[in-house]
Amino acid sequence: MYINSIPEGHWCRILIPSVEWAVANLDIRPNFLLSQAITGHGALNAYLFKIGKRISPSCRCGLVDQTPEHVFRVCDLYKEGRPTDWRQGLANEDVRQYLIRTMKQLWEEEKDEEKTGLNRIIRTSRSRSNRAGVPITGAGPASSSR
Repeated sequence: MYINSIPEGHWCRILIPSVEWAVANLDIRPNFLLSQAITGHGALNAYLFKIGKRISPSCRCGLVDQTPEHVFRVCDLYKEGRPTDWRQGLANEDVRQYLIRTMKQLWEEEKDEEKTGLNRIIRTSRSRSNRAGVPITGAGPASSSR
């Protein structure tokens, strides 16, 4: 099973223990925000750092990396409305609604930071180098297509 084979899939397994469990217990419509909460691929600094969109994976609280498990289960910044019972995973409507609300909040924070420029990546010489790793100089500003 794919979910159980992902080393980083611990968070996903909390919400969906197995494909068989999902088929038997879930009757939910696909949702952009819920999908990002489940996979951790979205407005989470740990993911954005991993794909080169952040200079740090740290949470806004400053304590640890901003992973899905930290945000959804531990971080005080996102505790409002947090469910206390996660045993049913996504079969619990309260869990689903909390994940959606919190992902929406994370995206709103992302948009606010975008407006103020707080989340701009500092380009390193590696991002502006040729294949041999030699920094490119005088090539103008970093391409906006990257």
